[in-house]
Amino acid sequence: MEKILLGAAVLTAGLLQAGHAGAADLKIGLAVAMTGAYAPYSEAEGARCMADRLNKAAGANDPKV
Repeated sequence: MEKILLGAAVLTAGLLQAGHAGAADLKIGLAVAMTGAYAPYSEAEGARCMADRLNKAAGANDPKV
């Protein structure tokens, strides 16, 4: 009986933590050239542009990219 209660308590605590984590912003990492010969052709500007477009189209409850 104690194992069942302990398992239920652990499961409940895990579910409460998972529900709380949904409010954070989304962070995306990219490996791109920031200096050197290929810096002007980097995907970083394209990613920033797409993130801005996604944030502009997002609703009030959607996380920011």
